[in-house]
Amino acid sequence: MDDIRTFLIEFSNRYPKSFLKIEKYGENFLPRDVKDPFKYDSNYIKRHILKNTLKGMEYIPIDSAQKEDIKKSKGIFDLTLIDFEKLSTDLGINKYDVKDLCNDFLDNEIIEIRNFLFSCNKFKCYIFWQELDLELNEIEKDLDSIWDSFVPNWFQKEITLQLKENLKSLKSTIGSDITTVYPDITNSANKIKPSSTSPQIRHWQRIAELMANGIITINETGQYLFNGNIVLEEKRASELVSEYLDNEIKPQSIKPYLSRTKSNSKDDKNIFRDFRIKDLMLISAKADREDCLSEFFKKRLDIIIKETS
Repeated sequence: MDDIRTFLIEFSNRYPKSFLKIEKYGENFLPRDVKDPFKYDSNYIKRHILKNTLKGMEYIPIDSAQKEDIKKSKGIFDLTLIDFEKLSTDLGINKYDVKDLCNDFLDNEIIEIRNFLFSCNKFKCYIFWQELDLELNEIEKDLDSIWDSFVPNWFQKEITLQLKENLKSLKSTIGSDITTVYPDITNSANKIKPSSTSPQIRHWQRIAELMANGIITINETGQYLFNGNIVLEEKRASELVSEYLDNEIKPQSIKPYLSRTKSNSKDDKNIFRDFRIKDLMLISAKADREDCLSEFFKKRLDIIIKETS
């Protein structure tokens, strides 16, 4: 699933999640004073000084700063930023539509995500949606934390609020896309619950989790591996699993799951049955997020997904 991680890293990095990145993002919206696309000048880019207030740190244009503020700043933390005071005076807040500008950003994101989804099968799509959902939540937290120390001006505040609205729209739009193509996939990873909490269900789920993270593996020759070591006897493999689970499940209850899963039986003791796909995908997604999804589990899950597609 390396391509999912690569996509999400690139996707996330395009969101301005720091004070200076919000500024850089805002520069794209400024009127240009020259026509040359390789040169970017603007009368709205000016030197700012740092001013400490009761609300937090604030950058103000040096042109409009008090002498006392300039003296206190000493120029150490001066930055070249957008003069939003002049911008609002010249253009007016109502004429400067942040929503339309941010919507262009949103449209491009939706197109890019949809293009990626077209290359995904059902299993990969499910994993991707859960990872994207988590990433969108993290981006929103980052946007919230930008102004913990800095005081935003009107434009910075508008950009932040609109980007948060974009995240909500992304969740809704892409979630709807996925559930339209795959109706049985829920559009919120956080709402998925195991299908049952009975002891028997808990047994197979605990064993499935150990298979997903590679603690239990069945190799191509039918041998059991526990933590990467070959275990010749099924009885011993069951005892090792029970010990690992602090005797939460007795060896005699574990043994049938190992033998039926090994033989690919149609018995309910076989972990990889089609009626468990939803739960197995959830378990797989969790292991993948923790970067420990085993090839054995992935291949077996892929098989039953293809059989039921």
